Amino acid sequence: MTLTYSELIKLLAAMNGIADESEGAFKARLRHFQRLGFPRGSNTGKGRRAEYDLDMVMQLALAIEFMQAGVSPQRTVDLISKNWLETRIYMLFAAAPGELKSDDGRVLSNELALCVSPESLRDLSTDGESEIDYYEAFEFVEVSKLPAFFGQDAINPTIGVFYRWIVILLRPLVAILFLRMEEHLNIDAEKAFSELQSNVEKQAKLIEEGARAINETLAKRNDQHPQT
Repeated sequence: MTLTYSELIKLLAAMNGIADESEGAFKARLRHFQRLGFPRGSNTGKGRRAEYDLDMVMQLALAIEFMQAGVSPQRTVDLISKNWLETRIYMLFAAAPGELKSDDGRVLSNELALCVSPESLRDLSTDGESEIDYYEAFEFVEVSKLPAFFGQDAINPTIGVFYRWIVILLRPLVAILFLRMEEHLNIDAEKAFSELQSNVEKQAKLIEEGARAINETLAKRNDQHPQT
């Protein structure tokens, strides 16, 4: 599945209830992400038509949720880009149509919340701001376990503080994306998500096989040249 820029705008505007007369202003807001090269692969250069696959669409749909919560474009890009591989897995998990089971037979809930503690003044703090700050900034929590997550055992997040959170319910977000894709673009959303899931699994398998090959090569090298 790929979308043109106009199809992308139509989809995201529909997801967020943007009025027709406000489409120009909405595009201007989204250009902040484009200038930052987000999502990766969206800047094709002059003379080339931009195309957006489902992976990019999911990133932008999530980015707009942060925009709605008042997070700056730069920090939104930092948060999503540095946590996307894990976030994508959880969003695909949330898109599953019914109950899922683990290998040992346990029922897994796909009613999930993405929780992050925003820190818009981090650059002014005594700790300062660095490139690594935003890695592992997202917490993924089953919705039924949110009271405990925010209760007495509340964790200290990677960034921010334990008493300030943005919470995004992933299953309703993905459901709205599904619905608007089908309503406004006549796209088979379930098929598109299934194809992305398959591609992600193939990539993960290739990475796993590559890591195993590297480890085997290093082990053989160590056997041939043992350290003294």
